[in-house]
Amino acid sequence: PEFGATPARMSATSAAAAPREGQRRPSQLCKAPWAEPSPALPLDHASATLTDEQVAHWHREGYAVVNGVLPPELVAAECAEAILTYPDMGPADTSPPPRQGANDFPFDMPAKNDASVHPRLLRAVAQLLDTEAIRLSECQVWCKYGEYYNADQPEPKDGQRPEEVHELGDQGHHLDYGNGTLVVPVVESFREEVAIIMYLGTLEETGGATAVLPRSHSAAAREVAQSAIHRGGFGSRSGSPDFYAAEKQVHGVPGTILFYRFDTFHRGTPVKDRCCRRIHSIVYRREDCPWIQWDVWA
Repeated sequence: PEFGATPARMSATSAAAAPREGQRRPSQLCKAPWAEPSPALPLDHASATLTDEQVAHWHREGYAVVNGVLPPELVAAECAEAILTYPDMGPADTSPPPRQGANDFPFDMPAKNDASVHPRLLRAVAQLLDTEAIRLSECQVWCKYGEYYNADQPEPKDGQRPEEVHELGDQGHHLDYGNGTLVVPVVESFREEVAIIMYLGTLEETGGATAVLPRSHSAAAREVAQSAIHRGGFGSRSGSPDFYAAEKQVHGVPGTILFYRFDTFHRGTPVKDRCCRRIHSIVYRREDCPWIQWDVWA
């Protein structure tokens, strides 16, 4: 999409290094179909950011993937700031470089702050929660550096298929409510929060796409209430293979936003070797839900 035009300064290590002999690339485990973004309403729309279908999809499936929420010049500026905060790995680096600057709101770089509270983003949250009485609960810019796929990488045991091995950086399916509240989400109640991931790079180049489980999947809704007490590999490839069969990966470019919920099962997938996947992670909550907190800005 035109909105996905790459900023002037992009990652010098965006193309993955060639695998060494005997190594498995992350792409071997990331075969889920893409969750393609749809365009937001035009930037000059006076009263809304998201379309009715995007709002309905978020309520029905637990997520919506949207392009064009923020102005492209702001996205480009934040991508450049994120690279300053989380530099690329150089050819001779044996570990990720140290972080430069703050990674929590309020930031020490203007575009990160502007994106966090942009009117277009606030209108989108208000549409999803059906109220303008919202509070910022969590706001961070962070990254994942690709692991080295070396001799320490787990290999299949007798009888295991390669795709059943838990690869480095390959998360199991989980819910995020434990990061911001001790209260298990009440599935059928009004929505209390909007969780947001804005991608600050092109996921096809870096890897590390977020995989989401649509709530229309038969098990998704009924498993939420039990998520706090599951044991025995729940959410893993071996423990919940139906989740992996039904998941979709976010197809993101700079500025793509994944709006999701605390009762949406999702997981991180591996970042490509020597690449850096940068994101802006935000949670807004309803004003009348004070039990949802991270860093307290309410």
